[in-house]
Amino acid sequence: MSIFILHAPIRSGKTTALYDRICKMNSVGGILAIDGEGGLRYLYTISDRSKHRFQITQEIGYSISIGRFHFLKSTFITACKECVDSYYHLQNRFTIIDEFGPLEMNGEGLMPTIGSLIVDAYSSRDKLVVIVMRNKIVGDFMTKFNFNKEKVKLIDFVAQPDFSLDENQ
Repeated sequence: MSIFILHAPIRSGKTTALYDRICKMNSVGGILAIDGEGGLRYLYTISDRSKHRFQITQEIGYSISIGRFHFLKSTFITACKECVDSYYHLQNRFTIIDEFGPLEMNGEGLMPTIGSLIVDAYSSRDKLVVIVMRNKIVGDFMTKFNFNKEKVKLIDFVAQPDFSLDENQ
């Protein structure tokens, strides 16, 4: 299996668990959406271990909004570049995508760039992609990409908080 879907309810610790694991791993790249000052989300690019301003407090001309949440478009571009570089250009075994959410389901945010990467990863055996999402999106995600459950490793974070990223388990 080359795609892992780590899913659980909102604010259940998925990102924190992944962050703790990647600090101990080699050959990993991609992105994490981490909590920052004032309860706002920051984009953490794994390859250079840096934080980028991501969530903002109000809608502006160069933001994408969903409900009461507003994000900088420029940071989505940074996120896509990090994931593409990690998957296609660097020698990483794992590419983390945190998170695939309602924006992506609607074709915004990380889409369509990340969509192409996910489709490529589905048929690959060389590299692994870990996609973080909420429980309620998993079924729609599988349908959107026409994925077979036997070819994707679904990890329920609540049921498996000590999950493994070993494709043979």
